[in-house]
Amino acid sequence: MFDNEKLAQKNGTSATIRMSDWFKLSLLSLIACIPFIGFIIYLILILKIAFGGNTAPSMKNFILLQLIISAIVLLIAALVLAFCMPTLINAFDSGSGSLAVLNMSA
Repeated sequence: MFDNEKLAQKNGTSATIRMSDWFKLSLLSLIACIPFIGFIIYLILILKIAFGGNTAPSMKNFILLQLIISAIVLLIAALVLAFCMPTLINAFDSGSGSLAVLNMSA
């Protein structure tokens, strides 16, 4: 899809990425919006483009940046979940199904 040789033939001696190619890459980000499996599919496609084939250097660098940002976001989400989960478990631990914080019948 973003083959360096094909882009070089299309654009002359250098593999200049056209606006339509950047637009196609940005459309891939919409796949991550699909619930549950979207991020996994997006990650597989990005890894395939970044490490497979003869991708143009500028496109490869941009995709590697996206992978780094995705890893940072996943790490932050895991940390937030790890810190918030005990609080949520304790809040619903009253057994009545309602928040223990709002239960003022003591």
